[in-house]
Amino acid sequence: MISLNFGVCESLLKEEAAKFEQLHHKFMKEKADHLQGLKDTVSKFEEGKERLYMRYEQQRKKEKTMISEQERFCTEKIAQLEESLNKKETGKQIALPYSCYITFILLYD
Repeated sequence: MISLNFGVCESLLKEEAAKFEQLHHKFMKEKADHLQGLKDTVSKFEEGKERLYMRYEQQRKKEKTMISEQERFCTEKIAQLEESLNKKETGKQIALPYSCYITFILLYD
């Protein structure tokens, strides 16, 4: 009777071990698939992040160039305006003594 029970127990144990191995194999496969899916998702986001960063850097360089060009343009324009103003002031200074001279002559003539 004990040997019969032992044989039944051994058979049941082998069946349960086989079921466990199947479940374990299935679990490990699903786990590997899930991890691969996560790796693919992370990789996709990393690539997207790199593309966005590259676009950001390109845009930043364009903006720096535009700002530099605008500063150069404004500096040149200010220099031109200052030069023009200096010429006008110099012209007024030269014209002022002549007008004063003419006014003086007319008043005292």
